[in-house]
Amino acid sequence: MIYFAGLFTLPAAAHTDADPPQVRSIREWVKGDGITDDNTGVAQAFEACKDNTFTLQVDSPVLIHIGRDIMRPVFVDNGTHVQFTRNGLFIVDNALIPAFVLANCSDIHFAGWHVKYIGGLPMERKGIGYLLNGVVVKEGEPSSEFNDLTLTRWLKVHRGIAFGRGAARTTIWHGPTDMSALFYLIGSTSQVTIEDMNLFVPPDARGSRFIPMGFAMLTGYDNNCVPPTIKPNATLPASARVFVPSHLMFKNIVFDGYYMGFQGTAHDAIYTNITGLRYGDLEDDFGGTVGGAGKWFAPPHLFYLNGGSKADPLEERSNNKNVTINNVRDLGPRIGKARDTDPEHRSGYDCSLKIGGLNISVTDYESSRPDGLMDVLPCQNMTLNRVRGVYDSSFIHDIYPGVRFPFGDYYQNLTLRDVTLTDLAAHPYANAPAKEKRPLPFTGARGQNNRNIVFENVVINVKNWSRPESQPEFGGAGNQTHVTFNIGK
Repeated sequence: MIYFAGLFTLPAAAHTDADPPQVRSIREWVKGDGITDDNTGVAQAFEACKDNTFTLQVDSPVLIHIGRDIMRPVFVDNGTHVQFTRNGLFIVDNALIPAFVLANCSDIHFAGWHVKYIGGLPMERKGIGYLLNGVVVKEGEPSSEFNDLTLTRWLKVHRGIAFGRGAARTTIWHGPTDMSALFYLIGSTSQVTIEDMNLFVPPDARGSRFIPMGFAMLTGYDNNCVPPTIKPNATLPASARVFVPSHLMFKNIVFDGYYMGFQGTAHDAIYTNITGLRYGDLEDDFGGTVGGAGKWFAPPHLFYLNGGSKADPLEERSNNKNVTINNVRDLGPRIGKARDTDPEHRSGYDCSLKIGGLNISVTDYESSRPDGLMDVLPCQNMTLNRVRGVYDSSFIHDIYPGVRFPFGDYYQNLTLRDVTLTDLAAHPYANAPAKEKRPLPFTGARGQNNRNIVFENVVINVKNWSRPESQPEFGGAGNQTHVTFNIGK
């Protein structure tokens, strides 16, 4: 297991040198032929190896059928260590519910995993029903039913959270996009190391059958607490005992055939050596209905690390904090069409990196997705260093920029150093709506709460440019935000 000084602390030893950790094959619980549904056996194996009882070794292909059955996701408990051999493979098909759930757990180590996704999301998320232990239930939505029934019950039994009379009846529901993740991390989940993991779809998989999301990291209630009752969509009160996952290490992760890579909020997290290959947006088997019916699926990104509350974008409790991202290659190719074709009906910007928070460092990040490079969200003490983005404004119908500051405010002590944005379009933003007054490749942030935004060697390369080379506009104080235009590059 890899630990970084000051970020991770070693868990209490479960074995002595005279009693080395035992390794047991998952074949003790499963058929392991890649054809037989081994969901029950996998759940039993994970239950058996918890609390550092032994390291579970996956050394054969294992089919874990989940679909929309809200009783079939696999829960991961404290002290679970799972390593794959060269022959190990998990085959999963979850839809609108997670495959693996990490809820208020700690000391988790996953190494060498190979996960093949063979499922697919429906175009409609409502009115399709779900399954309960194999029995079809026509009413209800899978993601909310899993949250309100299965997950809430598990947290009540295993984490002592007092849902019910005089308290919130269910745990926090984070919506169908996050609930579709392969790995669903919530609450005080911590001390998690995931390394050398390959998440992929078959080579011939259509864009309609891509992995919905790799990892979701989300707010959850603390163990043994009484969750407060709140109105729908209301902000959690300051007294609520809630946490976000923390002390996370993601190292050497490859996504091949996916919509969303990492989404959510974490404290003390490292993402290093991340590679994104085939990606796209939710679509039907014919490449249409992009984003799903009504565009219900959130705009996808390799990274979407969102910030604090609407009331306080720099709030510490619900913000990303102490996050390091380095050595990322978002290479593609892009499968499918851009979701928005009409600037009057925008639903989302599918850029590679969407990030905000407190004490953030992004270094050596490269994207070639035509959708765009980056959304910079409200942040404090964030540095983006050696970032390269190549995109195509004509692919996104001249609607979105290559780099955007969508909030316009609450950017404090932000440095962009050695950042290059290249637009491959022959005539960048030739068909952009006339009402757009700002420089389109790279927008500004005019809010008066901005402080100390500094650009060092920030360059925009365009083949043609018919508008003035005006600079992005930033409000606030202490800003130095010069951008260099290279025309004809």
